[in-house]
Amino acid sequence: FRDRIMFPINDQRGRVIGFGGRRLSDDSNAPKYINSPETLVFRKSNELYNFDKAQNSARKAGKLYIVEGYTDVIAHGQFGINNTAAPLGTAFTEGQLAKVLTVTSDPVMCFDGDRAGREAAWKAMMMSLPHLNDGIRMQFLFYPEGQDPDTLLRAEGVDAYQARLEGAMPLSKFVITELKNRYGDDSPEAKASIASEAATVISKMPHGIYREVMLKATAQAIDLPEQRFVDAMLKQHPEARVTPAHPTKGRPNPEPVKQEA
Repeated sequence: FRDRIMFPINDQRGRVIGFGGRRLSDDSNAPKYINSPETLVFRKSNELYNFDKAQNSARKAGKLYIVEGYTDVIAHGQFGINNTAAPLGTAFTEGQLAKVLTVTSDPVMCFDGDRAGREAAWKAMMMSLPHLNDGIRMQFLFYPEGQDPDTLLRAEGVDAYQARLEGAMPLSKFVITELKNRYGDDSPEAKASIASEAATVISKMPHGIYREVMLKATAQAIDLPEQRFVDAMLKQHPEARVTPAHPTKGRPNPEPVKQEA
């Protein structure tokens, strides 16, 4: 942990179970974040920084903001936004999602607006899809490139920043917007590519109203009859045709996902 600023990681009851260290130097050869070794009580893929303090605020507010780093959490806290937590310098995992869904059905995922941030958001979304049962409303917020919560809060004030948070886009809009940014939306080829990738996304969702709404919204976005889109999805992903005999209820399996330090 030499030349790093240290952050204590608490469990859900507020007990210190490990530490995270963020690099202070500009040495790109050193990892930006490192964590304490895994132990019986500390599995970083199951823990979130500040979750012990954020959980009660999240229950009251009905939302939990998931930001990318420790200092983003601290910036929120300085301005009274206490329902905020962060992964431990790693990708968002199933174990962390399980913990989030114990306190809110409305997680708001906050990412940098650059390419890396959008790729991280897409990975988090894809990982979450099998667990998004009806009633869970995941949203996505992207900061302007080069900005983070601290700079935005100081530049525009807490009210304007809160308005940004309230304007986070729902998952359905994120999927369609991201695919249109990748392929465009004017040519038949672009619409075919969007339909193919959107079919992959929707096929991973549990059967239910949420999936049906996603099907309808995507078909409208690419100007395709809904049944045609459904037929194309099932042809591409025949496994999506079968309703699971025992659909997931409540929370995803919190089994830890191994992550690199």
